[in-house]
Amino acid sequence: KVKDIDFEEFFEYVQKQIKEFKQKNEIETNIPLSELILEDETNMKEFKGSIWTAYNPKTYEKIKTQPKKRLDLQDAIVKSVASFLNTDGGVLLIGVKDKPHVQEEPILGIDDDFQWVKGKDIEGYRHALIQFLNDAFGDQSTLKIFLDISFPTIRGKMICRIDVDPLPRIR
Repeated sequence: KVKDIDFEEFFEYVQKQIKEFKQKNEIETNIPLSELILEDETNMKEFKGSIWTAYNPKTYEKIKTQPKKRLDLQDAIVKSVASFLNTDGGVLLIGVKDKPHVQEEPILGIDDDFQWVKGKDIEGYRHALIQFLNDAFGDQSTLKIFLDISFPTIRGKMICRIDVDPLPRIR
């Protein structure tokens, strides 16, 4: 027989499971941003230049004639988050050049994406990001429990950092 518990008890239980998993597997989620950007992508680290703004893949110059949001770029964000949820977790940095990222200056920032959101500011960006992730995963609890979204500034440019905890698994 399974005990009925409320959402708060469930949330605490899941957080405890995640903490124990990280301790067992030595997953570090507080890696400084400068260290994350120094090295290439891994199975637990992904870079994306933007959520909606198109850049030339070779020069990373913004494509000025873009008529609307690039939803395929948004889909790539969803896929990265889903892969981290379904594996060992990871960190997604939006506003950092993708491939090869260690060119002259790897930081793009997220300011160009503000043109596609209500209010054209960080609040609109956060709201749009949360909305499309909620739509993709079907509920808000996934975001609240397994994702930590922050907006650090590095080299004078704001980026979006999404730390993703893995979904709990039963062995």
